[in-house]
Amino acid sequence: MAAALPDDHGVYMVPAFTGLGAPHRDPQARGLICGLTLDITADHVAQAALEAVA
Repeated sequence: MAAALPDDHGVYMVPAFTGLGAPHRDPQARGLICGLTLDITADHVAQAALEAVA
Protein backbone atom coordinates (compact mmCIF):
# COMPACT_ATOMS: atom_id res chain seq x y z
CA MET A 1 0.00 0.00 0.00
CA ALA A 2 1.38 3.41 -0.96
CA ALA A 3 1.95 6.05 1.69
CA ALA A 4 -0.03 9.26 1.69
CA LEU A 5 1.50 12.16 -0.18
CA PRO A 6 3.38 14.61 2.06
CA ASP A 7 1.65 17.62 0.47
CA ASP A 8 -1.76 17.81 -1.15
CA HIS A 9 -0.77 20.86 -3.28
CA GLY A 10 -4.14 22.42 -2.45
CA VAL A 11 -6.14 19.89 -4.47
CA TYR A 12 -9.54 18.99 -3.09
CA MET A 13 -12.69 17.39 -4.41
CA VAL A 14 -16.36 18.07 -3.72
CA PRO A 15 -18.29 14.86 -4.42
CA ALA A 16 -21.76 15.98 -5.50
CA PHE A 17 -22.53 13.29 -8.03
CA THR A 18 -26.22 13.20 -7.09
CA GLY A 19 -26.46 16.75 -5.78
CA LEU A 20 -25.60 18.21 -2.40
CA GLY A 21 -27.40 17.30 0.80
CA ALA A 22 -27.37 19.13 4.13
CA PRO A 23 -27.64 21.92 5.00
CA HIS A 24 -29.17 23.09 1.69
CA ARG A 25 -30.54 20.38 -0.58
CA ASP A 26 -29.57 21.11 -4.17
CA PRO A 27 -30.17 18.20 -6.56
CA GLN A 28 -28.70 20.20 -9.47
CA ALA A 29 -25.27 20.69 -7.85
CA ARG A 30 -22.32 19.03 -9.57
CA GLY A 31 -19.04 17.69 -8.22
CA LEU A 32 -15.79 19.54 -8.76
CA ILE A 33 -12.04 19.25 -8.36
CA CYS A 34 -10.27 22.44 -7.24
CA GLY A 35 -6.63 23.42 -7.14
CA LEU A 36 -5.43 21.85 -10.37
CA THR A 37 -2.09 23.19 -11.60
CA LEU A 38 0.74 21.85 -13.75
CA ASP A 39 2.41 20.42 -10.60
CA ILE A 40 -0.48 18.04 -9.88
CA THR A 41 -0.15 14.32 -10.55
CA ALA A 42 -2.77 11.59 -10.72
CA ASP A 43 -1.74 10.66 -7.16
CA HIS A 44 -2.86 14.09 -5.91
CA VAL A 45 -6.26 13.71 -7.56
CA ALA A 46 -6.64 10.17 -6.20
CA GLN A 47 -5.76 11.34 -2.68
CA ALA A 48 -8.28 14.19 -2.94
CA ALA A 49 -10.98 11.73 -4.05
CA LEU A 50 -10.24 9.36 -1.18
CA GLU A 51 -10.24 12.18 1.37
CA ALA A 52 -13.53 13.52 0.00
CA VAL A 53 -15.44 10.28 0.53
CA ALA A 54 -13.71 9.16 3.73
